Parts: sequence; C-alpha cells; structure tokens
Amino acid sequence: MKRTALLIGCQTHGLSGVISDIETMTGLLSARGFSCDVRVGDDATRRGIIDSLARLARDAAADDAVVLYYSGHGGLAINPFYGNGRWADEARPSSWGPRFYQYIVPTDHGFGEAFRGVFTAELTAHLNALTARTRNVTAILDCCHAGGMVKDAAQQIVRKSLPIPWRDGVGDHIEWLLSQGYELAQFSQHVEGNPHVLRLVACTPSQSAYEFTDERGRRNGLLTHALARALHEVGRAAITWDALSRRVAALAREQIGAQHPTVEGPRGRELFSVAAQPRQDVLSYARQGDWHTLSGGTLHGVGVGDRYLIMPLDASKADPGRALARAVVTGVAGHCATVELTARDPALTIPEGACAYLHRASRPIAVAMALAPALRRRIEAALAAADIELAASDSAEPIAHVASDGATLELRDHLGHLMTPPVDVAALDEQGLRSIACLIDQVGRAKRLTELVSGVGRHELREPLDVEWGRVVDGAPARLPARGAELCEGDAIYVRVRNNGGVALFSSVLGVGVSRSIRLLSAGEPLGVEVDPCGGEYTLGEGVLGQLHGIPLHWPASLPRERPRPCCLVVVTHDMRADLRSLESGFESLEELAGDVPVHKDFTVSAAFSPRMIRYRVDHIEFNLVPRERAATTGDKE
Repeated sequence: MKRTALLIGCQTHGLSGVISDIETMTGLLSARGFSCDVRVGDDATRRGIIDSLARLARDAAADDAVVLYYSGHGGLAINPFYGNGRWADEARPSSWGPRFYQYIVPTDHGFGEAFRGVFTAELTAHLNALTARTRNVTAILDCCHAGGMVKDAAQQIVRKSLPIPWRDGVGDHIEWLLSQGYELAQFSQHVEGNPHVLRLVACTPSQSAYEFTDERGRRNGLLTHALARALHEVGRAAITWDALSRRVAALAREQIGAQHPTVEGPRGRELFSVAAQPRQDVLSYARQGDWHTLSGGTLHGVGVGDRYLIMPLDASKADPGRALARAVVTGVAGHCATVELTARDPALTIPEGACAYLHRASRPIAVAMALAPALRRRIEAALAAADIELAASDSAEPIAHVASDGATLELRDHLGHLMTPPVDVAALDEQGLRSIACLIDQVGRAKRLTELVSGVGRHELREPLDVEWGRVVDGAPARLPARGAELCEGDAIYVRVRNNGGVALFSSVLGVGVSRSIRLLSAGEPLGVEVDPCGGEYTLGEGVLGQLHGIPLHWPASLPRERPRPCCLVVVTHDMRADLRSLESGFESLEELAGDVPVHKDFTVSAAFSPRMIRYRVDHIEFNLVPRERAATTGDKE
C-alpha cells in the first residue's frame, strides 16, 4: 500500500497565498508518509490538471491512500436558462440544466476567451474512476463554492471566488464536454455525492472562502491554515475527520466568522484511512460570551436534562475517565442548547469545537425483555455501554421486545422480527450484543424522528411551501400521496420542495428505512440544500443536468422478508443552515435505505450566540415497502 497526494495550486486573479498553502500541505502530507505530486504555475493549466487527475486514477491500486488537494479560486456560473427547462437554442443537445455550475480555476483560465475551468462534473468523473480502484480517497478543497464539489482590511482578506458571466464560454464548454463523451449526468452516478470520498471543503456551494495574512505575516487560505493548526494540535492521535472538522471550523471562525468549513462523505473515518470509529449523538461545544452552548436543539432531539460529556478530539465515545467536562442541558432552542458545565480541571480551557457526547438522555426508552436473568443482565449492560437508558417496564409502551427460548434470541418491534436468523445465545459475543443495542437504539431514534413536529411560536416557519414526492418511472416523476402508498424494493423515489415564499430556505430530507435506520438522504449539502425564493425548487434524486434518477429503495439482508414494512421520509425545511446529521443511525446500522449513503453526526455553530432562532417546518411522507418476491407475486406496486 502506498500513499500518494496530488496538490494543485492556482495562484491567479489576485490571490497571493496559494503557494504558501501548497508548501504547508506538502509538509503536512510528507510527514504522514505521502509522496506529493505538486502542480503549480504552468503545470496547473487545465490540461495539466486533467492529465494529473487521470494519472492519479490510473496509477492507484487497491488499499492505496490517495489525497487530492486544491487551493485557488472556485467559480460559480449561474445558469440564466434555469427554470426554462432547456437552452434558449432548442437545437443544442444539452438537455436540462442546473441552477448553477461549479468549477475550479486553472492557471490558464482568463476572461474574454475560451472557458478553461474544470467543472465539478469533470472532477467527479475522475474521482469515480479513482474510487473504483481504491476507497481510501480524501479531497481537500480550499476555494469558494467548494461544498458539493467532490478573505477585513487589516488582514488583507481576499475572497477566493471567481464569478464568470455565462457569456464567457460556459455554455460552449458544456457542449464540448458532451461532444467528447462526458455524459455529465452519468458521471454523477452518486446523486448526493460519491460516498467513498472524504471531502473537507472550505465552505458550502453558495458561500465564499478566504485567504488572509496570519500572525507571522504569511498569506494563507483560511481552511488550510485552520487544518494545519488542528493537525498540529492532535499530533499522531487516531482521530476521525468527524472530530477534526469541528476543531477546524472553530479555528476558522476565530479569523473570519463568515466562512464555515465542513466535511462531506464518510466523516467517521480516521485520517487518511478507511478505518471508522463508532460514535453516538455527537454535538459541538462552543463558548458564546458567558454562555456554554451545544450545537443542537429541539430540532435535533436535545432535551432539558440531557447529560453530555465533553471529550478530547481523539475520543471515539463517551468516557467519563477522559472527559474534559460534564454538561447538563439547561435550555433548548430550535438549533442550539445552553448547558451548565462542570470542568474536570477548572484551570483547563476547553477548546472550541470539542466533542459533546450524549451520556444520559432525559427521555429513557422502554424495552420489553422476556429473558433469563443472566441474559437480561448482559443485554442491559450492552445498552448501558451504548448510553441507552431504559425506562421502567410499566412506564411506557415498549418500542422493542427481546425474547429468548434459551437457545435463540429474537428482537421484534410491533410489526415483527428485526433480525434474521435468530441469534444463537451460546454464540452471543460482545459484537452481537453491540448489534442488538444498535438496533434498539435506532428503533428509538426512528420513533422520535417520526414524531418530530414543526416549530411553533418563534420557531414557526410561515413561508408557503409545496412538498411532493413519488416514484421515478423511466426518468419521469409519478407523484404519490403523502400517506398510504406502497412501493417495491428496487423502486426509486424523488422528493421535491418548492419555495413559494419571499426568502431563501434550506431543506434536508431524512429517510427512515424498513428496519428503522435513519439516513440524511440530502447528504450532498449536509447543512441543508438552499431553495431560492419565488418558486425555486430542490429535487432529491435529480442529477447535475436535471435528469431524474431517484433514490433507490433497499431491503436489508438482516431483516426478515415476512411482510411489507413502513418507511418514512422526513422533510425539514428551515430558514437558517442547520446540520441534522446527528439524527442518523450509528455506524453499526444494519440497514441502508438509499444505497451506500455515508453516516454523519456533527454540527457547526455560529460565531456568536444569536438571539434569532431557527424557524422550521416538518413534513412527513409515509409509505410501505414490499420485498421484491412479494411484489412479483402480487403484481401490485400501488
């Protein structure tokens, strides 16, 4: 196994810190055993970038660790024909167009001449080819509009964006790509982003990234500077990108509060590895003046009385022995919570972005157990180790039933079995106990999510919305009712949100699968997909050029195929960016609703404790999923 890094730096159009960024990243990656291929100046032209990307994929072997790093301008070309369905010239073969096109800016890209940007669709094509050879791929993009792509005067802050008018050859470039065989939608085979690429991005698609002058008088990209500081702090600890990204975001906010770096893709991975650490409800800690806060609120299932442990960045679970502090939730708003903090060492400064792990929930769950005393104690110990607090047996309706005949163990919900085959009690090991705890946990999470309601009072979202969903049939939408539809395993679905109000909104779509696992299906933009006002739309399952592919529905191998089971789509529309990934099931989830969709559980918080609270609306879509063989027998897909 080898470690290879391609570093691309394009110091153009007013930027002056790119070469410094490349030097910083070369040092960081070389120290971690990477062989670095550096492309700057004449080696970072469009042709040079495309050739080096192709070489990177061609030379990669299974299990290689590969890094793609880019520092430079990010471009965003707004499609003037968006909403018209096609180009002004109907003879052009481009078909449907998206709202905007993102691209990186090579050193030979100028104005008033042929367009030489590298579209995200092109980057995606090369990353797809790369992940076909190795799944250990990390992309770090220090540029504007970086999200979704696979700078104050004293600091001489420069924005790393390069808006290009549509007339400067963008449409012609799209036509050229298509003529060269770039079926752009086909190359975007992962509708919500390649799930095998860990992507550390400087900002969301609609935001700007910056470069600035640091305390040593050196020019840097803000993301690169924060990443270097965070890596220096953690040293060689086995830390996940999930945890590191919180610290990177906090360090970035110290300089410029308007930039919000984030991680997309399989963020539970350890750095430059495919090894992943399990985790629970992980929030971020921040100090907002005199307030101690967490980055989750009622929208995320946080309740007054919940107990959290503030852990070091390299912690993978709640461990009282290593906790920096204990936190009890004292107040909850829609998107944030205040906590009472008890630090292990009063002299210790808790770093911004530290991990906050749920230790004890204020709302225990009820599980019915028909087990021998010894086996019951083992199950209860596994639940306690997963920080799942049990309610008294007669205090609430059980969400799950665990029973054993002495030889086998079964786990059921109100519809039937949740595992197949039954567990052999004699062979029940620690991994098996953790899997049972995980299943019980995700059933509890699913129940809470399906009971989530829209904000009220100051959290009520009053903007007019239309939410529709349905099955994708031959690339076209077939709308279905919000309740009572029946779909078959293998069907693909879409969800469409139309914003008829006067302000921009953000939508997140979560799916609760047949085994009650939860996935953020709109994972391509984990802080919510921006939906323009006055008729703007977001369609989950739509490709880069507007082709409707849909999100496929799956039946997990671990779930008995006894009868149809319910699924639920939860569409949350909010007026501020909000990360809902903590609502997802854990790494050990036994079901995938939408294929190999990565799991995330983190938030970022604003730089200041804002009195303006998030407003949000929740729409539920409920349907039954039928196993393939039962659908073939009945012939009924409605």
